[in-house]
Amino acid sequence: LAPDIACGSPPTGPANRPALSRLGKIYADRELFSRATPVWERIARIQPGVSTGYLEAATILWDYFRYTDALRLLADGRKKLGDPEAARGYHRKVLQLAPEDRDAETHLEDLATQVADGTELLASFRRRAQREPDGPKRAGLLIEAALIQAQKLVDLEGAAATSQEGPRA
Repeated sequence: LAPDIACGSPPTGPANRPALSRLGKIYADRELFSRATPVWERIARIQPGVSTGYLEAATILWDYFRYTDALRLLADGRKKLGDPEAARGYHRKVLQLAPEDRDAETHLEDLATQVADGTELLASFRRRAQREPDGPKRAGLLIEAALIQAQKLVDLEGAAATSQEGPRA
C-alpha cells in the first residue's frame, strides 16, 4: 500500500527525484530490492546527459549495500556520458565511501590508463603494493610502478630535448 500511495500522490512524477528516492526506500525497507533498484535507476534517467543523477542513484544503492548495482550504474553512466573524467569522479567517490572496494580501484586504474594519468596510476599501484601480503604479487605491482616512473622519465627527457632544440622553421 505504501508504494501505491507514494506513486499516486500528486508530487510523484517520473522526474521527481525525492519521490523516486522515497519510493525506492519504501521497497528497500521491506527487503524488496528487485523493485527498489529499478526505481532508483530511474533517477539517473531523469537527465540522461548529466552525471548527478547517476551519482545520486549510485549513492542510494551504496547506502543499501547494493555495491554491485551501484558500480554497474556508475559504469553505465560512464559509457552513456562518454566522459572518463566524470567516471573517475564516480569511482573516487566510491573509494571515499568504501576504501576496500577493489572493483572501484580497478575501474579507476583503467580510467587512469585511458586518460594517460600516470601519476594516479602510479599512486594506485603503490597503495596496492603496500596492502599486498603475497610477495610475488607485491613485486609485480612494484615493477608496474617502476615502469610507469621510467616512462615518465623518458617523457621528461624527450620534452627537455625538444625544448633545447628550439623552434623549427
